[in-house]
Amino acid sequence: MKLISSKEVKARKEDHCDYCDQIITVGTIYKKSTFKDKKCIDWKSHLECEKLATKLKLFKDGFCEQGSFYAGVLAAYNKIGKENINFREKLQIVLKKYLPLQ
Repeated sequence: MKLISSKEVKARKEDHCDYCDQIITVGTIYKKSTFKDKKCIDWKSHLECEKLATKLKLFKDGFCEQGSFYAGVLAAYNKIGKENINFREKLQIVLKKYLPLQ
C-alpha cells in the first residue's frame, strides 16, 4: 500500500478513528491520510492512536490495519494489566503507559 498524502486537519464534523473506532469530535485535530493499493483508501485517525501505533511498532509496509492496532493494544495491555475491562478502557491505560505526556 502506497501513501499518497497525509496531513493534520481539524474535524468539521463528527467522524470515527480508523484505528480505535472511537469518535473524532468536532474541533479535534486528527490525521487524514490517503493510501493507494488497487483503489484509494482514506484513513482518519486520532493523533494519539497514530503515535501509539508507531510506538508499538504496528506498521507493516507503512500501514497499520485496524485489526493489527486492536491486537497491538491488547498485547500491550496484557503486559501491564489483567482486569476484565472493555477495549476503550484498555486503550486509555496503554496510551497513558506508552505516551505519558498526552
